[in-house]
Amino acid sequence: MSPFDYPEVGRVAPGAFGSFVSMLFIVESWPRKLLMFAAGTAFARLGYQDAARMTGLSDGLSGWLVGLFGMAIVAKVYEVIQIMDA
Repeated sequence: MSPFDYPEVGRVAPGAFGSFVSMLFIVESWPRKLLMFAAGTAFARLGYQDAARMTGLSDGLSGWLVGLFGMAIVAKVYEVIQIMDA
């Protein structure tokens, strides 16, 4: 039995991979990186269908892009919150 026999894995995998790629370019502690990775993956899981419908891209590519940029958005929001606390 393959992990791709489960349809949810196929929906989450491209976004998780996009978040992972984005995580490589963010300079933070590992616990924060993992939290941002989880947030980017969730963002991709929830938004890939809308992104695919709006752009006309495939589900996999739109999931990867939403995961990649979702992680970057989460990182930037965290950075702005840190600046506001100062």
